[in-house]
Amino acid sequence: MTNLLSNASKYSAKGESIGITARRWEDRVCYSVSDHGIGISKKDRNSLFSLFFRADNEETHRQSDR
Repeated sequence: MTNLLSNASKYSAKGESIGITARRWEDRVCYSVSDHGIGISKKDRNSLFSLFFRADNEETHRQSDR
């Protein structure tokens, strides 16, 4: 959850809102984070939950330099 919120903040423009919702599903809690950031390309979505995966685009390169 910390990583989701960190990325939502890092990749959204200053002043943009970040939405957080939580709902109960059976015996679990499901969280959702929405933002107005750069998003994830279709080609990168299959790798999204791979360990240490990071999308390769210009914005992620700029974030690495900070």
